[in-house]
Amino acid sequence: DFLKAHPTFDIWSFAVVLYRVIAHKPLLEADDRDNLRSKRELITLATWGPSALCDALTGARAALVADGANAMERLIACNLLGWCLQPHPKDRPQSCTEILAHSFFAAMKEVSAAEVEKEESAGAAGVTEAQVLELSKGLKLTTRVHIAAELGGPLSIFDDPSTTADELTSKHHCVGKTPLHLGAAGAHVE
Repeated sequence: DFLKAHPTFDIWSFAVVLYRVIAHKPLLEADDRDNLRSKRELITLATWGPSALCDALTGARAALVADGANAMERLIACNLLGWCLQPHPKDRPQSCTEILAHSFFAAMKEVSAAEVEKEESAGAAGVTEAQVLELSKGLKLTTRVHIAAELGGPLSIFDDPSTTADELTSKHHCVGKTPLHLGAAGAHVE
């Protein structure tokens, strides 16, 4: 049986190109005719899931660190990649309009040099609750608690009486990780 074309296939392709731009390497090794180079690459593609996605996002995050991207920029870029590279087409953006509404593109607005310098000097440790809540509106497949854990704060989100145990153990994340996993991966545990 042939697979029927769907816009989410183009979304996947966009993410593969974006991954190459961000990570400075291909998502899957291919020759100059876009044929996968090895059986291993074919198996990775055929069994694409949270583990392969996590590996890809780790590579993208490492490249962004090397390029000097701050924690918020890394979070936004990896969130877009994670959303577009979901294994199941129904979990990906369904249109380019949805992609353009993502915080990755909202961040492309004109920003003054003073605002950039202020943001860079604040760093991840200076992230505010308002910033986390604003990001939670524009990012996909994540929660405010996941965002706070990944950015290393603010702790007020975890201390908030309205934060439930379900939120703290939620795997509603593009690679199915809990906030504790994200905090530990970023060494944000005290």
